[in-house]
Amino acid sequence: MSESSTKFATVLGCMDGRSVVAIAEFLKREYDVDYPDMITAPGMDLICGTCDESTLDEFKRRVVAISVGHHGSRIVAVAGHEDCAGNPVTPDEHAKEIKD
Repeated sequence: MSESSTKFATVLGCMDGRSVVAIAEFLKREYDVDYPDMITAPGMDLICGTCDESTLDEFKRRVVAISVGHHGSRIVAVAGHEDCAGNPVTPDEHAKEIKD
């Protein structure tokens, strides 16, 4: 497969390996992605939803821009999961944070 036909997605998700594998499989299956660029931290949905605007802009510029600019990612996903040690909230709260 040539690099130009390779499809990337960008994932801002939890470092928990259980969620990393599930998210990668979902994106490959549902969006025909070859490689998800996994940007992880404990409780990433909480981090993305609570950091100030300048921090979020800097994060997008330094991290997300590499996946989008250099890999041509056209899908950016924020993900959370139940039983998260970094963000131990209800599934409804995870959903709210992801949407925010």
